[in-house]
Amino acid sequence: MIMGIVAGLVGAFSQAWSYFFSRHFVTASGQGTRHLLVIGHIWMALFSLALMPFIFRQPVDGWASVWLPLLGAAGGYFLGQIGMLWTMKRMPASRVAPLLGAKLLFLAVLGVTLFGKVLTGWQWAAVGIAAVAALGLNWAGERIPLRGILGLVWTCTGYATSDLSIPHLIAAFGQMGETRVALLAVVTSYIACGLVVLPWVVKLRLTSGSMWLKGLPFAATWYLAMCFLFISIGLVGVVLAVILQSSRGPMSIGLGRLVGRSRHTHLEQTLPGHLLLRQLAAALLMCVAIGLYVWQGSAVSSAAAPAPAPATPPQTTPARP
Repeated sequence: MIMGIVAGLVGAFSQAWSYFFSRHFVTASGQGTRHLLVIGHIWMALFSLALMPFIFRQPVDGWASVWLPLLGAAGGYFLGQIGMLWTMKRMPASRVAPLLGAKLLFLAVLGVTLFGKVLTGWQWAAVGIAAVAALGLNWAGERIPLRGILGLVWTCTGYATSDLSIPHLIAAFGQMGETRVALLAVVTSYIACGLVVLPWVVKLRLTSGSMWLKGLPFAATWYLAMCFLFISIGLVGVVLAVILQSSRGPMSIGLGRLVGRSRHTHLEQTLPGHLLLRQLAAALLMCVAIGLYVWQGSAVSSAAAPAPAPATPPQTTPARP
């Protein structure tokens, strides 16, 4: 339990840092979102290829059962990642990271309309709390531009599609609770993303060694965040792991405060104390909404599980006369 909690928090912290590294690349390096998208995913595909020999196993029902959930998990993530990097170019990381908790709204809508999920009253209440928290984050600091809002909608839609597909991808390889299987889902997804961006290495003429080094911090922190997230899922379950991941919002606000007071003022805006407290309160409210939503989903799943069959009394063979 302790190791799972530590893994979840380390993953959230690493993810919070990845937002700052992505914003640093697209605002200070003179390169666009496409460059970081390609460089980052080539790095992560290389990480995955290095990890693959240690965790590889055949899918339960063959590779034909993997392609559809892989398309949803990797394709949705890839679209969300493009949206996130595009949004990072227009908003500070400490604003974007907490607002990504609004993904809960899209998870609810897509889950009900496309995946046939049924939400409880408490889960719809959690969706409403997330909407209130998102509005609170919008009012805490400079107003979010229209392009930033569109970018967040784009990002959350992609990530929500990926999240809804990941359990199916993991199930294609084995049991949900196995750490090796969860990491195999991560590795497979990022190898697929690396293959997608590979032709762009030539098209964008990415031959500068310094540019590849500038993209490495983002790739390393994001990939570590995903690995630790799935390790946490394997150790403590999806419920607690997702709640721990949502702590990246308050972490990003704290890191944004530190970065804003340093010489890297191009990465973060400096906010007065009352607006910083408002941001933190809204981010914590978003964590509460996510925790309530996931907890109720777990309670419904447990209630719907079939009761164990009563034990059959042992059959005794009558003694021969």
